[in-house]
Amino acid sequence: QTANRDKALELLQRARRLSPRDPRGWFMELAIGIAHFGAGRFEDAASAVRQSLDQNPRYAQALRLLAATLAMLGQRDRAAEIMQEVLKMEPQLTLTRLRARLQGVDEGLWSKWSEGLRLAGLPE
Repeated sequence: QTANRDKALELLQRARRLSPRDPRGWFMELAIGIAHFGAGRFEDAASAVRQSLDQNPRYAQALRLLAATLAMLGQRDRAAEIMQEVLKMEPQLTLTRLRARLQGVDEGLWSKWSEGLRLAGLPE
């Protein structure tokens, strides 16, 4: 799994270098954040996700990942604030509903991600 995430990260960073002005750069930064998160590099994940949000501040997926990342870093108060923003955008969101939407996410990554989301205050 780690080898796959490292390869994904390598390819994403290469794509970013090849297209530095991509109008969907926020999506690329989120993908980089997910790769770092999955590898347990939470500081790097937070940095990438913040770059995504700099380009697209209302990107719910990035906000959810930032909340989970900050929770995993022990910044639970800030994570909870961000989760409240997410829940204002998606009031019916729960871990169960999110998992149903993210069926393609492997179990190892989902386990870590859901732990962070739970710590940030996303209901079951």
